Amino acid sequence: MNNLAMIRNFFQLHPQAVAADLKMTTDELHAFETGQTQPTPLQWQSFAEYYAEKFHVPALPKNEPPIHFRLSVCLLYTSPS
Repeated sequence: MNNLAMIRNFFQLHPQAVAADLKMTTDELHAFETGQTQPTPLQWQSFAEYYAEKFHVPALPKNEPPIHFRLSVCLLYTSPS
């Protein structure tokens, strides 16, 4: 079980857009999201970096640095136990 579909839905992204951006087919994305296929560690890292770029809060008017949310592989994967 993983959180790939949940995070994609949270960002309101279409599967076709995510698959195209990550250079995979929508069938591959669906298989990863449903747990039919497990991504490689490199693919997990690609997912983490992709979704981390989607979550960005602009700086406040006082020129404070922006808040960045760095997704880690640990947040995307939930152990089946």
